[in-house]
Amino acid sequence: LDLSSNSLTGVVENIPWGTLNYIEISNNRLTGRLPIISSPYTQFFLAANNNFTGPIDSSICNLTSLWVLDLSNNSLSGDFPHCLGSLNSGLNLLNLGSNNIHGTLPTNFSKCDNLRYLDISSNRLQGQLPRSLARCTNLQAINLRSNELKDEFPYWLHTLPFIRLLDLSSNSFHGHINNVSGFHPYPALQILDLSSNNFSGKIPTTYINKFQAMTRIIDHHGFPQYMESNVSMLWPYYSIILTFKGVQLPYEKIIETLSFFDLSNNAFEGEIPEYVGQLVAIQGLNLSHNRLTGHIPPSIGSLSSLDSLDLSSNMLTGGIPHELASLTFLEVFNVSENQLEGPIPQGNNFDTFSSDSYKGNLALCGDPLPECGGSSAPFILVMYGLWTTRVTTTFALFSLILKVHVNTKL
Repeated sequence: LDLSSNSLTGVVENIPWGTLNYIEISNNRLTGRLPIISSPYTQFFLAANNNFTGPIDSSICNLTSLWVLDLSNNSLSGDFPHCLGSLNSGLNLLNLGSNNIHGTLPTNFSKCDNLRYLDISSNRLQGQLPRSLARCTNLQAINLRSNELKDEFPYWLHTLPFIRLLDLSSNSFHGHINNVSGFHPYPALQILDLSSNNFSGKIPTTYINKFQAMTRIIDHHGFPQYMESNVSMLWPYYSIILTFKGVQLPYEKIIETLSFFDLSNNAFEGEIPEYVGQLVAIQGLNLSHNRLTGHIPPSIGSLSSLDSLDLSSNMLTGGIPHELASLTFLEVFNVSENQLEGPIPQGNNFDTFSSDSYKGNLALCGDPLPECGGSSAPFILVMYGLWTTRVTTTFALFSLILKVHVNTKL
């Protein structure tokens, strides 16, 4: 039964479920409570993008044949149904994203051998990540963005062999991400988004450098070698919101070649490690709004697939490496609000970036900023310094004369 995208309105009451195994009522304007499904044969239930309200009825726990459950983009509330953690071993996709569900996640993820996609983003879930998620060994995507989760970085998920996407952004994850040696964590990870949390310390060089999928270019068959046998038929049912090239965009399905790395809006400190130049498969790198210091590593110029680079709002010094001009796919470049100096690289896409990409770096010069030398930015800064020195000296002299005058009067 497929009634999707028909502008249907009103409340769903009595549906003759019978032996239906596929039910889709997505992309309508349906309201009221979710319909109670009574058929034990139902394998697909898709009711996304409606206006359903209220809690998810406990009858959902009786759907022992369920394979795909997508209730995303509604106004559902109430606690997260803990039975979904051990509903049945056939559940492949669970998407409750963009609702108003609260409470904690179930601690008993046990019957999840086939669970590939877990999306509970944009809700009000609290507490920690259940360690039992590590039992779901076929997971390919975990999207927990925009909740109220509070935990440390989940090292214990690193053994999941097929995980491509891990999105923990906009929560309250905290602490250091330490270097761990002796194994290859997250071997298939393509998208890591830890933005807008409370992580601190240095960027873990040797740990993230072992993310194999980010260090390998796509082979001639169109898929990386590590995922050739894992392309799933479920991609058409899964969509996420990704912040890419500075804009939040919906991806109806994750393109198998998409890869990016986002640590923005945290409290990371220290230098940007040279190893980032080995993440040759990524298209997006966002380290903005941290406390990073030191120079921009020239090795970033080796990221030949990069089309979005954001290092803004840190405390970076030195010049912009000329190696970055070789990034021919670079469409978004932002190093604003740092302490960079010297000439801006020229050529290729650097000829297209506006002055907004460099604002807040008073010692940078060259197109699109004032030219270097003569009436250049550094010259202006020197003149500004001389002017402020002259004003300060004049003010000090005036204060001295005033003090002498007052003493004379006395």
